[in-house]
Amino acid sequence: MAEPSDISSEDGGYLRIALNTLEVHREDGTVEDDFKTWAECVLLGLDELPDGTLWYAGSDVNLARTSVTNGNEGVAYNYARKSKSVVLTEEGVTSLLNTRLVVLVFKGGARDSGVDPLIATMSIPLSALHDTDRLKGAFPLLPPSAALYAPLGIHTSSVAYTGTLSCEVRPSAQLERYMLGGRVLTLENLRVSNLPSQWILDEHGKCAAGEYAPAKAATPPTGATAASGSSKGAAAAAAHHPPTSSAGSSKGAAGVHVPAPPPSLSPLQPYRP
Repeated sequence: MAEPSDISSEDGGYLRIALNTLEVHREDGTVEDDFKTWAECVLLGLDELPDGTLWYAGSDVNLARTSVTNGNEGVAYNYARKSKSVVLTEEGVTSLLNTRLVVLVFKGGARDSGVDPLIATMSIPLSALHDTDRLKGAFPLLPPSAALYAPLGIHTSSVAYTGTLSCEVRPSAQLERYMLGGRVLTLENLRVSNLPSQWILDEHGKCAAGEYAPAKAATPPTGATAASGSSKGAAAAAAHHPPTSSAGSSKGAAGVHVPAPPPSLSPLQPYRP
């Protein structure tokens, strides 16, 4: 398999995910002679389930797995895979920025998560891609108990391991251009108050004011990042007189990724590209 630096730079909206070098040891210092490992990449959405629209799962899960390698120091996986297509729209980039890469490391040569035990995991939020051209480095391995996702039928090792896995996540040229110049606004514990009576529904789903009920607006879930792309994408429009909003300091966050408006445009006026 090609080294990550040899991946084709053909245009398109997608991610390149590469797993490079594994360094892993038993915490008790014991040296194991026959030490075979392999890893599986998973892209998790906000629901903490595999996102089959962006990555490989189900019958395609083998495309998300490295080959089996032997050794625990400087082990080269040489795994490089292009994701499925990322739709270059506000919704498509929103979905991407709300995704997290999870890597599961298994010990054994069966290359089957139902046979080989899980020994470590690694997690990288992809929200940082909005202001960098790639995510790259040696990331610490965590114990299986810290795994945000585990396939059905999985079992974990009774031995504790520690180490790092070098990884690179890089957007394609077209995806990078689309996000260029965009912004991510993070609002923590978002809530809206002082709503007009026409917007409030009673227990029957009818407008409490007895008038009309506008289309229900989508509310970003806690921990979400919403995106609208670059200047070529659709921009988020702010209402001229928006309801009062406030942000607390809780851990959850909701974000909006929007292109910068022209200097002459008031922040309270609708922005149209």
